[in-house]
Amino acid sequence: MHIVLFSGSFSPFHNGHFSLVKELIERKEVDQVWISVTPLNPHKSSSDLWPLDFRKLLVREVYRDCPNVFITEIEETLSFPLYTYNTLKALQESYTENTFSLLVGGDNFHNFNTWYNAENLLREFTLYIFPRETDIQGSTTFMKNKGIHWLNVSTIDISSTIIRKKIENGEQIKDLVPSCIEQKIVSYIKI
Repeated sequence: MHIVLFSGSFSPFHNGHFSLVKELIERKEVDQVWISVTPLNPHKSSSDLWPLDFRKLLVREVYRDCPNVFITEIEETLSFPLYTYNTLKALQESYTENTFSLLVGGDNFHNFNTWYNAENLLREFTLYIFPRETDIQGSTTFMKNKGIHWLNVSTIDISSTIIRKKIENGEQIKDLVPSCIEQKIVSYIKI
């Protein structure tokens, strides 16, 4: 089975994430998408993160009835700092019957040369990159690599940061997050 890992902070998970996963599944680009809500991204500040259990609850709610999407907690078993290469290696070693790839946003790929073990990651795993409107198609060192596939998918150009700012400003987030988690997010913020 071909599985693509979609790992991120998802603080919060939003319609951009949702539409991408939906499109990959509908196009049959991969057999399954495994989502890892990372406890702590080594490239991000922990102050931007909502509690891990809450972030996982939101993603589980979105995909509770979707058999092609699985929420993995593999990163919770790994040592810090959490690096994508180590996560993929752990998955490949635990599920040897499957082939794993990585789904990453073009905004994150732009800094790919700073990732831990970037060259080995590219040598051992396929990367599926979804461009965002603000991207320059990533690091020129890696962008032509045969292990990289630029996806021609329609994405919604929003970010978790924008959503958090809107919430802080008392603005609506109705069209930015899946409807099944909107009220949970608003209730959480009011606590």
